[in-house]
Amino acid sequence: MNLVAASFAWPFSGDWRPRWLVGVVMVLLLPIAFIPLLGYAVAATRFAASDPSRGLPRWHISARLLTDGLWVALVVLLIAAPFAIVLGPLAMLIDQAHLWHVGDPALSRFYAYLAAAFALALPWGINVGDMLGHVPLPAKITIETLPAIDLRAEFGPEPDLDEVYDHLIRLMQDTLDALAAERRLPIIG
Repeated sequence: MNLVAASFAWPFSGDWRPRWLVGVVMVLLLPIAFIPLLGYAVAATRFAASDPSRGLPRWHISARLLTDGLWVALVVLLIAAPFAIVLGPLAMLIDQAHLWHVGDPALSRFYAYLAAAFALALPWGINVGDMLGHVPLPAKITIETLPAIDLRAEFGPEPDLDEVYDHLIRLMQDTLDALAAERRLPIIG
């Protein structure tokens, strides 16, 4: 857990303020400065791997920074390209289906692109409103509540936490196994 906390605190170690100021300007100029920004992210990762106690590296434009940024931008482009290629035709299909009756055609196209973007993000991100129309299988839901456990009565005045944990896990698993044995079909019950 300390490593996770240290990784979040690392950008604020050392003399970080001037470097963050440059980073904020780079983010504001993102359409122009995304390659150096991505290159700096790679440089910061390398810097942290070599010596995490030193804080952020100095901002300076170098051939390596631009090369690393260009490679990362290329990877992002290759990953995003299939979605960008499919986005337009899918948005056109959604727009032609007249799912939203909006008086402004530009707003209708915007909604179609928004819906297409959410639909394409399904396996890799979010799926708002289940736009791809998944049909859930009918399933029986069986719930069983186990009786309350008095830890002190069952395990003594100072119970061993590992023993209590093992007991609870075993009890819940036995109950789940018994419920599963009552089913005739594996998923739909």
